[in-house]
Amino acid sequence: AVSTQAAVFALNDVWYLGSPGLTRLTAVQGFGDLRESFPSAPIQPYFEADTDFTLSLASLDDAVMAYDSQRNRLYVGVDDDDDGQNDTVLCYDGATKGWTVWTQMSVASLWPVKNVTTGQTEMYVGGYDGHIRVLNRDVAENAVDAEARHLSALGAPGVEKSVRHCFLYLKEQGNTTVTVDTKFDFGATGGQVFTVSQLGSSHTLGINWVLGTDPLGASAQLAA
Repeated sequence: AVSTQAAVFALNDVWYLGSPGLTRLTAVQGFGDLRESFPSAPIQPYFEADTDFTLSLASLDDAVMAYDSQRNRLYVGVDDDDDGQNDTVLCYDGATKGWTVWTQMSVASLWPVKNVTTGQTEMYVGGYDGHIRVLNRDVAENAVDAEARHLSALGAPGVEKSVRHCFLYLKEQGNTTVTVDTKFDFGATGGQVFTVSQLGSSHTLGINWVLGTDPLGASAQLAA
């Protein structure tokens, strides 16, 4: 199966989604004139039958794809629960060759739009509910739940290497926390859960704010 809506031209190559996964066709000076490669190899369990990550393989021909040339990312909307609707986004970073997976979404269509105010490219998502959403806009509130899986390291697939260090930089948001849940690929044990405070160095009313010394700022400084 090859999706007619999941084929794009990016980085001087043709990319398309089919049963084997994401295929990249590169023009070469040699026999056949084309070289085939498979950037989705690090996340191949999504395209294999009977794994813990198997997508709805029968619905791959209804997948959608779009390319963000500014950030060098490919977004692929696929079906994960056999309901005929794309609910998962596989995002490929052309710079790091890493993948991230976003679940519980509604992705009937994908297209890039230039923000006339910021000049940045934003990825618009048309949902089955009739709403249009933006994936990569920098906002203060959570836009979509996201998780990272099968990241590549030093050019090798993530299934062959483990991430040794992870650094998170969070904006100060007052008395709020972020839960970081780490897991190993394919259900292996060893993951941990961390709670990260976004209090930072800000002084929050009800926590560490001092009358007569600290300024009273935004509502984010109020303790819940």
